[in-house]
Amino acid sequence: LYIKPWVAYDFFDSPEDKLGVRLDLMYAQALVPEATPGNEAFLGFEADVRLFFHNKAGFMLDVEAGLLLPGGAFNYRPVDGNNRDAELAFTLQSRFTVKY
Repeated sequence: LYIKPWVAYDFFDSPEDKLGVRLDLMYAQALVPEATPGNEAFLGFEADVRLFFHNKAGFMLDVEAGLLLPGGAFNYRPVDGNNRDAELAFTLQSRFTVKY
């Protein structure tokens, strides 16, 4: 189960070009906690920010950053007692796309 609201804002949106930003927030929970490594339902909370530029010629450039605050479902709880807790995760990605 997840909830993922988002909001976007265009700095400019002309017939030729588009420049904007988008923020996504996501909360996720497992329906069956026993199916996760940590035997917990809470998967985590994620926030993503994307800056994008698209033009009419088909060129698109996106730069995106994401931050995951993992929940207890990602904690590793093996039977031998060698427990490990999930840690904060971060990514920074860029994409250049050409449509033809």
